[in-house]
Amino acid sequence: MTTLGRGTGVGKGPARAATPSLARMAMLLVGLVILVLALPPFFDFPWLRYWTLPLAAIYLFLLLILPRLWLVVLPLATVGLDITPFTGRFSYNELDLVFLVTLASGLLYGRYRYSVFRPRVATAVLLAYVVVVALVFSGWRYFVLPPGIGFENPYYTDEYGYKVIKGMIWGIALVPMWGHLLAVDKAKSINTLVGGLSAAALLLGLIVLWERGTLGVILDGSAWYHWVNSLLDLSSSYRVTGIFSAMHTGGEAFDGVVLLLLPGTLYAATNGRTVWLRVVGALGFMALAYVTLVGFTRSTYAAFTIAVILYAFLALQVRRVNGITLLIPLKEAAIALGVGLLAAVVVYRYAGSYGLASYGALIALAYGVRRFQLPARFEHAATVLAGIIIIIAVSAHGDSRWVEASFGGALLIVLTLLGSYVCAVRLFAKSVDVPEIDRLFLLAGLLMLPIVVAFALGGYQINDRVSRVAGDLDVRESHWKNVISSSGDGIWRGLFGNGVGSFPRSYIGRHPEFVKEVGSYYIAREHNRDVLRLGGGRDLTLGQRVPIEPYTNYTINVHLLAAQPARLVVRLCERNLIFASNFTSQCEVGSLRFEATDNAYEKFSVEINSGNVGEGGSLRRWPTVMTLNYDKLDTVVQIDAIDLSADGFNILRNSSFKRGLDYWFPYNDFSHLPWHVKNLYLQVWYESGWLGLGLFLALLGLLVLQNLQRHAVDSLLPAYTMGVLAVCVFGMFGSPLDSARVSWLFYFFLAAGLADFRVKVRSRKTAQSVSAA
Repeated sequence: MTTLGRGTGVGKGPARAATPSLARMAMLLVGLVILVLALPPFFDFPWLRYWTLPLAAIYLFLLLILPRLWLVVLPLATVGLDITPFTGRFSYNELDLVFLVTLASGLLYGRYRYSVFRPRVATAVLLAYVVVVALVFSGWRYFVLPPGIGFENPYYTDEYGYKVIKGMIWGIALVPMWGHLLAVDKAKSINTLVGGLSAAALLLGLIVLWERGTLGVILDGSAWYHWVNSLLDLSSSYRVTGIFSAMHTGGEAFDGVVLLLLPGTLYAATNGRTVWLRVVGALGFMALAYVTLVGFTRSTYAAFTIAVILYAFLALQVRRVNGITLLIPLKEAAIALGVGLLAAVVVYRYAGSYGLASYGALIALAYGVRRFQLPARFEHAATVLAGIIIIIAVSAHGDSRWVEASFGGALLIVLTLLGSYVCAVRLFAKSVDVPEIDRLFLLAGLLMLPIVVAFALGGYQINDRVSRVAGDLDVRESHWKNVISSSGDGIWRGLFGNGVGSFPRSYIGRHPEFVKEVGSYYIAREHNRDVLRLGGGRDLTLGQRVPIEPYTNYTINVHLLAAQPARLVVRLCERNLIFASNFTSQCEVGSLRFEATDNAYEKFSVEINSGNVGEGGSLRRWPTVMTLNYDKLDTVVQIDAIDLSADGFNILRNSSFKRGLDYWFPYNDFSHLPWHVKNLYLQVWYESGWLGLGLFLALLGLLVLQNLQRHAVDSLLPAYTMGVLAVCVFGMFGSPLDSARVSWLFYFFLAAGLADFRVKVRSRKTAQSVSAA
């Protein structure tokens, strides 16, 4: 005899049984549709050609047997997978393939937990925000027919809106997959995610070492002091960009990614369940601190510092609410760090590198004295050694060529170094019961943070940047006024905005005078030929990455039509993405002058010797590129063919533009304001109106309120909150969310912080909810 439970009946049984099957079939169908729509543009993808599809298939299979793999792959792909400067595919590329295959795998393999978005206030506000953004978005067709070959500047097309909005959709859509993994195994999933974020931070640090040339110095087998000089060279005007193609117009994608990786490294370093994870997190944090230092971005410095302080506060709040005693003596740690910061800045100012070395030696000595519990006579010897170290710093001050020796300077050195040593000894004495790994982290913090701050405040580049704050702020305020004036009028635009991705086109339409700065380019079809129409602009460079052999004569032939005399500047360069205003580039330049061609295409040539461009292996230098620059304003030159050869063989791809702009990539080094709003809140208002801005701010408020509620001690909520708010602080003077590499992680953190990850745990007598946030 079968007993029916409450609320069941014979008639309702089949419907209940069928529901999961119907939901599963729907998920399978949607997953297949995503793959069918995503794959066609990669059937003949530039550069990698047909390799993208087999790689996607392998990744899809690996996700079947390794369900948490995407938690590592997506962060690594965000910082290390960007071949757009090689392919020219700016709007839809290899990153789209990775994310879409990931989302499709969750649907195909039944790894979606929709219940994370239960009916709640936070869910309703998030849904309302998405609806408002969607109402005025005009590029939905690109989700069905993804952009392929480009024929014009993508910033002025609807496909740019797709490029911007996709990050938000990816981030929110990944949250149910994250909820599924938390429900299956919370600890392993959290460890994998923060491990993936930390690994991405390390990869970004390695890329920056390559970008700055330090990796080349190491690979050349140079002496250790050359490594140090290259690593700590803060006098260069070059500002790092990573390999983010979105930085080709001076955007903030690099800074946004750094700030969003930061909470993962801090969580791994402080909450990691294994020693290796804590070490990887600590190394990742140091890598992010370094890349922030050499990025020379003032607002990133501020956001980074605020984020670390905020994370410490939120993490301590979690422990306090859960009644967990913290073994680390916070008061002594704060005092030691504060005095250490002062000491490092002072000794670097008055005694240079020897002063910083003395500071580091004193901190290490203080750690050793307490770590090994030395007898009293050895402690006295350590005190004498500390005095000798301080004397060395004072001597360095007297011998310095950069500052004038003075009694006041020497006294400051003595007092600050002595104070830092005493505070460090007291800190480590109070940390006897602290686990060894945590004591090592304390040591690393006292060593690294003050030294990094001292270098930052003492470097030429950051001081030059600080000296220009007032002037740059005036420029930014003028730009914001232009942004507001370029917005559409009317109640609808006021409430719902102009649409995601609409800013560049509207801005240049309302302020056409900026075309003289940024130039123009597009491919036209005329008389059975594909023609590049290149408009004059002071800051437009169109290039193609090609292998350049050093000390080789190259001939550049250009088939063009011109209405008046002008010139093309042709360069063979080593370049990554953007140059600074006073940066000396590694280029060989040729000037191709021509007369009016009387409505007929003519061939013009110039020869350039490559010099030392391309010398050394690819890990020791930037990629080599051939670039074109046409700087005659208010005119257009038409090019239907171009070739670059050393022995009669053209090494350019798509040299007649039959594949549109494939393999060609634009660079704007200085004039980047027409592409970016330069204020996160103004960008949200511009794209989604007052209603969208209000909902966005409400989401931030709800996320902060979530932290006031009790949640598990291993909760990632502090990390989510820190990442989102760090970007919001940085967003006062930047708009990093116009890059999908930033926005996916931002909205993933935001939606995950607002989601309900409770896992129902049932026993024989009761049922309880366990927070998995």
